[in-house]
Amino acid sequence: MIRKLSVCALLWAASSLCLAQNLLLVTDLDDDNLASRPDLRLVASEAINQLRGYEVATAKTSERPDSQAKITAMVDAAKRANLTTLAVVTLYPHGWGSSTLTVSFYGVSNGELQMQRSLDFSTRDVQAILAQLEYEMPLMLKREFRELGTVVRVTSDRLYFDLGESAGVKVGQLYRVFRRGEQIRDSRGESYGYVDNQSGIVEVTSVSGVYSVAEIKLGRLSIRSNDWVELTDPEIRVEGQVLSKLDNEVAINLGRLSGITPGSYFAIYKDIKPIDGDQSFREMVGQIRINEVNDNVARGEIARSDHYDLAKALIEEGDRVEEVAYRHRNQLEVGQNLFGILNELDQSYFVGLRLDSGSDIDLGYRLRASVLAPYYGSVGIVSALNHSESFRYGLDGLYGPDGLGTQLFVEADIPTPLSDRARFSLEGGYLLGGIEDAEGLNISLSVKLGLVSLF
Repeated sequence: MIRKLSVCALLWAASSLCLAQNLLLVTDLDDDNLASRPDLRLVASEAINQLRGYEVATAKTSERPDSQAKITAMVDAAKRANLTTLAVVTLYPHGWGSSTLTVSFYGVSNGELQMQRSLDFSTRDVQAILAQLEYEMPLMLKREFRELGTVVRVTSDRLYFDLGESAGVKVGQLYRVFRRGEQIRDSRGESYGYVDNQSGIVEVTSVSGVYSVAEIKLGRLSIRSNDWVELTDPEIRVEGQVLSKLDNEVAINLGRLSGITPGSYFAIYKDIKPIDGDQSFREMVGQIRINEVNDNVARGEIARSDHYDLAKALIEEGDRVEEVAYRHRNQLEVGQNLFGILNELDQSYFVGLRLDSGSDIDLGYRLRASVLAPYYGSVGIVSALNHSESFRYGLDGLYGPDGLGTQLFVEADIPTPLSDRARFSLEGGYLLGGIEDAEGLNISLSVKLGLVSLF
C-alpha cells in the first residue's frame, strides 16, 4: 500500500510538468541487468515519441512491473496524473542465449490492454540489444499504429502502399520510402542494428479506405516492392537544382540520401516567368542521365535528344531539375523485314530486344530473331547519330541458313502521338552473307515498346 501511494504521489507531483505529455513509461530488465534500466527507458522513449499523438512524460517510478497488481497501481497513478496511456517495456532472458522484448500499452481510462507486441533477440548482450532496438522498436511501433506502410506495387512513375483513409493518409502528403541497409556488426559478430537506405520520395495522389496511390517524385529506379513508407516533412526537397555544368556533364544537388541511383533521368527546366512565390512558368530544355551518386550530389551527362546542341547551350547553373520516367531505356521490338529490295522481294517477321549501354549514353545493343522463314538470329550494336534520340546507325552480326553474315543499317523513328510509350521505326540496311537469297538492300518496319511501360 505504501508503494502504491508512493507511485501516486510521485506522478501527481510531476503532473504539473507533463501538461503536453500523455504517456507514463515503465521499463524493466532481469535482476542481472537492472542497471541498464535507464538506457532501456531512453531507447523506448525515443521510439514512442516518434509516434503521432504520444509523448512520454517525465514522471518515473522505481517500482517494477512484475505483477498485475503493480501494473494496475501504475494505471491508477497515471490516471491521477492526467495521463492517458501506460506503456510497459520489459526485456527479459528467454531460453538459452536469447532475450525477448515485450511492449504493452494500457488505456488509463479503463485499464484495458490496448496493444502488446514482442521482439525476440538471439543474444543476451543488453548493449547489443539496445543498439538493435534503436532501429527495430520505432519500426515495430509505427507498423502497429499504422504509421508505417509497405509498398505493394511499383510502376514506372507511381506506387501503391497499404495505408489509406483509416490510417489518416491524405492526398498531397509526402511520404519517404526506405528499406533496411547495411547491418552493423562488432568484432564479435553481434548485430548493432541497420542503416536506413532511403529509396525515394512520393506524393499521394489518391486514397481509398485501406490503400493509397502515390506519384514517385524521387527514386524511380531505386524504389521496390516491400519497401517501407512513412509520412515525411512537407517541406522536404523533391526538386533540385543544377549545381555546376562542364561541357556535357551536369551536377545536381540531389543524391543517394534522396533515393537517386545511377541510371536515373532528370528533366531540366528553365523558369520563364514568375507566377507567385516559388511558382513560375517553365520550359524543359533537356534531360540528363545520372552516372555517379554521392550522399547529397549526383553527376550525369546530357541525355540523347533531337535538340542536343540546344540543350547543351541552354542548361545553366541554378536551373531546376525533376526526376522523370524514361520509358525507352530498354525496349521490346517486333517488326517486318523486306529483303532483296533490288532483286526478288522476300519478307520475314522478327522479335527483338534493345538494351541501353550503362557506360555510353549514345550506345545500345540489340538482339533479333525471325519467327518466319527465312530464319535468322542477330546481335548488333547501335549508336545515336550526333546524340540524336530519333536517328541511329549500327552493325549486326547475323546467323542464317547460309551461315554467318553482317548487316550495316541506319534507322529513324517516325513521330506519332504514341511516342512516349511506343515508337515506330523505319530502317534501311545492306546484308552481306547469312541469307544468300536476301543479300543486298533491305527495309525493316518495327514498333518498339519500352519495357518499363509493359511491367
